Amino acid sequence: MPVLCVLEAERQRAGIVDHVGVLVEVLHLIEDDYAMAVTIAELNGQGVPFGGAAAVHAARPNQMHPMGALVATVTPEPYGGLGVGVMDLNR
Repeated sequence: MPVLCVLEAERQRAGIVDHVGVLVEVLHLIEDDYAMAVTIAELNGQGVPFGGAAAVHAARPNQMHPMGALVATVTPEPYGGLGVGVMDLNR
């Protein structure tokens, strides 16, 4: 989970950082880097919010995860057409 996603979640729901902190041993936090910044800038230019763009970057296939990963979210709609799998947490 990108750190930027945690910050976006906190912006939307104050106090969620405390809950994530409890799960820090279970969740793998991904540090932001230049490649992520490029993806975020490109996607943000297309109207994707920063946190969503960071999640897309982390979930796309890469050398460590050739199959990619899922974006777990309660708002799956914005991820349609962005090339990532989505886990709808509303179900």
